[in-house]
Amino acid sequence: MERCASSVACVQDWNAYKRLRNQTQQQIRNAKVRFYYRSLAKQQSTKTLWAKLKDLGIGKSAQDIPIPINLNTINDHFVNIPVDLTGARDYVTELENIPCCGSEDRFSFTPVTEADVLGAIMRMTSNAVGVDKIPIRFIKDTLPITLPIITAIFNKSLMSSVFPEIWKSALVRPLPKIPSPQTPSDFRPISILPALSKCLERIVHQQFSSYLEHNHLISNFQSGFRTNHSTTTALLKITDDIRQAMDEKKATLLTLFDFSKAFDCVHHPLLFIKLKRVGFSHGCVDWVKSYLTARQQCVRTGDQNSSWRAVTRGVPQGSVLGPLLFSLYIDDVTTVISHSHFHLYADDLQIYQRFFPNDMTECVSSMISDIDAIAKWAYRHGLKLNETKTQTMVVGYSRLLTKIDFNTAPKLRLNNHELEYSDKVKNLGLIMTKHLGWTDQTVLTCNRVFAGIHSLKRFALFLPLNVKIMLVKTLILLQFNYCDIVINDTTVELSDRLQRAQNYCIKFIFNSRRSDHVTPLFQQLSLMKLKELCDYHTLVLLHSIITFKSPRYLSENFLFMSDISERYTRRGASILSIPHHRTSFFNKSFTVTACRLWNALPDNIRNLGLRSRFRAGVVGLLRDRRV
Repeated sequence: MERCASSVACVQDWNAYKRLRNQTQQQIRNAKVRFYYRSLAKQQSTKTLWAKLKDLGIGKSAQDIPIPINLNTINDHFVNIPVDLTGARDYVTELENIPCCGSEDRFSFTPVTEADVLGAIMRMTSNAVGVDKIPIRFIKDTLPITLPIITAIFNKSLMSSVFPEIWKSALVRPLPKIPSPQTPSDFRPISILPALSKCLERIVHQQFSSYLEHNHLISNFQSGFRTNHSTTTALLKITDDIRQAMDEKKATLLTLFDFSKAFDCVHHPLLFIKLKRVGFSHGCVDWVKSYLTARQQCVRTGDQNSSWRAVTRGVPQGSVLGPLLFSLYIDDVTTVISHSHFHLYADDLQIYQRFFPNDMTECVSSMISDIDAIAKWAYRHGLKLNETKTQTMVVGYSRLLTKIDFNTAPKLRLNNHELEYSDKVKNLGLIMTKHLGWTDQTVLTCNRVFAGIHSLKRFALFLPLNVKIMLVKTLILLQFNYCDIVINDTTVELSDRLQRAQNYCIKFIFNSRRSDHVTPLFQQLSLMKLKELCDYHTLVLLHSIITFKSPRYLSENFLFMSDISERYTRRGASILSIPHHRTSFFNKSFTVTACRLWNALPDNIRNLGLRSRFRAGVVGLLRDRRV
């Protein structure tokens, strides 16, 4: 009909064609809307809803992508990590000749109860099935019958120091690091372990960590895989120290180390010695030996498997216990650092020193001493430092850095490799610049948000409202949450840019026009704008710090007025002392900002002990302030 209407140049025929074309397109759109609503609008579990969304091409597909490399080659790459163990073996021999100083046998396993096992099983959420082919759903369904049996198996394992052989086999999924992987190094291994194995590990982890935390056997400045610790708390400590240095007219020399595949390079004999030296009984050490030795893995993608390969080093990837064992292994690196402040997040180590511009030569010299000590420690532990990925940066405000001539300033070096001073570094996922500015981080966040919305736009007119809300909340809005407390001192311009990106997300949900007011839409969704959300996150974290006095590297910065002077009344027991500051740099720090927000709370909210009640109180207060 289009050809006929265009060939005869008849206005009536052309109008008739356009009318039919529009009707057809509208019917197609209506059919799509009905289809999506039938598929998605019904009340259903979140898991079922996500499965249907992936089937419809929304969100990441769970299907395996074709891998152009032999699976045995990939498995060999994962297992055969080149590392020099000469130093580690010599260090083990050296330690074996040094007697322990009365620290042995302070920790032994306690028998496991059915309540312990039930709690560990019910906390399991992954439905991935290991080599035993027993899904966690089946285990949960049969608990009325099998719980005593599982408890007996767990206790037998702990008391006999034997880890079941079948639980030592891992199925590994190769996850691409880049869109078009071509070499084995373009993949990272994701291990799938038997569900019961992870349940037993969870119970052991709880006993291990309770002992280690109670006896302060892990460095205060290790933030990885610990309760009340996170990348956010680690970055708050580091950035507040940098801001305090600026307040004192000092710059900060920061070095971030990169260990190559550190979790896979743990030397087992050295780990066992470390466990003995922190007080683990022979039975506990033997259980860990059984847990780590004679392990094997195969790579699986789709219905194809590689051959099985023995795993002779490292801690199991994807395990519950592995990260804690690694934290113990790396912990004493802090004992060789003599001149610098330091912080650890698992294997991410960073050291830093504050200095006046005229003292940079001395600062570099002392940091080189620490770097050399860390390199020696790494060699003696069978770990490899990646010189090309280790970064260093001098941080300070503009006028401070202009006093330093970086062309003539001495350079840091690692294993005779010179480290160039960077203008920005990626620190635990956050882009930090030499002026502690957040432009690059803001651009990255906004780009991710707009890209996420763009990927959903082709479904905008078809998806039910509840589905769009779920998609935007889970896939996109979480981008704003990461370390929002850390970048709270960002400029008004950058804050507005982030807020516009959040507004864009909300307008997408409701198919609103650019000129429409967004505040009523926030109220309809019961969502906070970014400034309110940041204040909320700050107060919730501070409440946790005050309640649990953890992490200690942050809790020691908060003192109540009643702790400082007896002059203060009962109300002083809930009012925090604001740290002294000279400039706006430290005035915008987390410590000062959190104290001000806390002191501005009504007494009845400050005194709420339960975290859930405190959160509800803060949300209600912020909502009332909007009105």
